[in-house]
Amino acid sequence: MLRYHRSSRTNRRWYRDQKIVVRAAALLGALMIFSAAVVIPGLSTKRHGAKAKTELLRAQTLLEDQEFSAARQSLAQARTDLQRAQQSFAPLHAFQGAPFLGTQVRALRVILDVGINLTEALGDGVRAAEQIFGPLQQGRGEISLATLTPADKQHILERFGQASPLLESVNQHIAGAVRRFRDLPERGLLPPLNALAAPVKEQLPFLEDTVAKLIPATQIIPAIVGFPEPKTYLFLLQNNSELRPTGGFIGTYGILKVNAGEIVSFSTQDVYTLDRPVRNTLFVEPPAPLRRYNATTQWFFRDSNWSPDFPTAAAKALEFYRLERGPERNIDGVIAVTPTFISSLLRLSGQITVDGITFTPDNLVDRLQPLASRKELIGEMSKILLNRILALPQRRWQELVRTLVVALEEKHMLLYAQEHELEQKILAQHWGGELQALKGDGLMVVDANLASLKTDTVVNRSLTYDLEVTSQAATATLMISYTNSGAFTKTTTRYRTYVRIYVPRGSSLISSTGAMANDKLHGGRSGTIDVSEELGRTVFGGFISIEPGETQHLNFTYALPADLHRRLQTNDYTLTVQKQPGTQAHALTAKVKFDRPVKLFTGVDEMERIGHTGVALTTDLRRDRHLTVTFSSTQ
Repeated sequence: MLRYHRSSRTNRRWYRDQKIVVRAAALLGALMIFSAAVVIPGLSTKRHGAKAKTELLRAQTLLEDQEFSAARQSLAQARTDLQRAQQSFAPLHAFQGAPFLGTQVRALRVILDVGINLTEALGDGVRAAEQIFGPLQQGRGEISLATLTPADKQHILERFGQASPLLESVNQHIAGAVRRFRDLPERGLLPPLNALAAPVKEQLPFLEDTVAKLIPATQIIPAIVGFPEPKTYLFLLQNNSELRPTGGFIGTYGILKVNAGEIVSFSTQDVYTLDRPVRNTLFVEPPAPLRRYNATTQWFFRDSNWSPDFPTAAAKALEFYRLERGPERNIDGVIAVTPTFISSLLRLSGQITVDGITFTPDNLVDRLQPLASRKELIGEMSKILLNRILALPQRRWQELVRTLVVALEEKHMLLYAQEHELEQKILAQHWGGELQALKGDGLMVVDANLASLKTDTVVNRSLTYDLEVTSQAATATLMISYTNSGAFTKTTTRYRTYVRIYVPRGSSLISSTGAMANDKLHGGRSGTIDVSEELGRTVFGGFISIEPGETQHLNFTYALPADLHRRLQTNDYTLTVQKQPGTQAHALTAKVKFDRPVKLFTGVDEMERIGHTGVALTTDLRRDRHLTVTFSSTQ
């Protein structure tokens, strides 16, 4: 009995151990099956992805060397490798609903789809570049704008004007990538997937914005540079160290003639060579603030840019040019630039030395001030700069294009065409410095330096905008702060400015503080605010003077128009804050508070929610800024 009992116990133990082994074997088998289902496809996906990355890097190098055909082949191979990665990855789709693992699967699927869209977009982009520049590469070596023949330039402009269909295809692929990227899980990604997604997240908006600008540029740039018809422009150098409404005081003007991308002639003159001969014969009444605060009794070409709307100011400059008997009769448009733009060109060309004076991007403004009476030296510097820009090799044309685009977006270069169709295309891209039509709330602060020398170089401004919307009214408060960090020198002094605030038409002023009747030398008494309407906006205008070392504030409280307040009870809220041309990057803080919950808001990155009913924006006015707020359907 005892032996039998021991045998039974041994048998039970044996069966129990065998059960454990079977379960372990089953678990091991399951793990092996899982590994085969997950690890093997994962490794295959990784291998094909690595090949695609290698081809993309190779395509980038080939593009820099203008090897367009080889670059297209590399992009095609990268697309094939990504498609193979998709096929290898397909078995993992079954795990999309699994916790944690499913998040990684969904993320990698999105990244692969976006990658294929981008390789297709880049492929079409390379085809467009090959169409435009390809024929110029055959046996030519490194080329520049200076070495291109007139026939070469005509070819580039003609093909550039025909590139819209390919660029539209690029745009569609990028739009598809943007839509697909929105499906990327926001949280729970492993570091390797975050590392893959980060550059895509950073580059997609840039690519989308670049192509969106390129498409209309194909219709604008050829016409601007004289293809198919030659063009003649009135050129204005607006000195933004002496700020005026469209960028700065017009100290230098010129005539620029272009034909199919060729600069036929470019000459500049001191503005007083045009104004001085007519001072006893031309009597045009100047704007009231120029009379009141600048003792100006006659209006001349040099002050023609009084309107902050560049199309209006450009038309006025052309009018004065003709009134003052400017010799060029047939002018097609106006191009205005600031020294800030010229400094950006110096960063491309390198410093320039003329007659023992060295011009660099950082000292240009300081060097220009004492040379106001030596226009021949400024003209020589401009000629050298232009020749160097034209001599930039093709591999640096992308830098040049980027510099031009930034200058247009930041309003250090403004364009105006007398031809209506071309002007409308310029305005559609906001390259014309126009005062924009408002769909909602809007604001533009415009300073005019009045007898303050070049003091704008030492004046810092900041704008603070607060809006509170209740069921009864929409009340806005704007504070403009000025700090004059300069001193009394040959070029800087007290800062005297006439400020205009362009707000939605029909806004009504409630109160204002800080305006002065005149500066400290004239008593420094409190002043009043001028209220008017201009260019479809209500305008509040006032004078203020800031002594060196002082900070002053100009404050406005006003009610937005009743019709805009009514729309805000049911519609989204939009705010457009326009930058004054020629300014650098004024600090901007905007806080908007409503009487209903905020659902979504879009604009620049520096935004945050204020409770449930408000939004705060902290940024700068390096360029125009826009804010959109969407409300919840329930109160």
